[in-house]
Amino acid sequence: MGLWLMLILSSALIIIIFLLLIIFFLKKNIGAANYSADEKLKEKYIEVSGLPPGPALEALRRRVEALEEKYPLRKDSWYIEKALFEIERDRGR
Repeated sequence: MGLWLMLILSSALIIIIFLLLIIFFLKKNIGAANYSADEKLKEKYIEVSGLPPGPALEALRRRVEALEEKYPLRKDSWYIEKALFEIERDRGR
């Protein structure tokens, strides 16, 4: 009886560890996809702004901060997309 209980507990522990590893890798991959999407949006902002990369990213950072105050609890990509929309709208593109 004790051997079966030990076998069941060790199997359950292995399954739990396996599930935690799957969750960890899924979250890591989702985060990497969001990161690359945000980077692409930032590159587009640099292009559309017509500024060198440093000043463009500083302007984007300030705009995102202002948008975060006005529209709290949005995703990072939403703020960048909103800033892109505004700059394109203001420049008549």
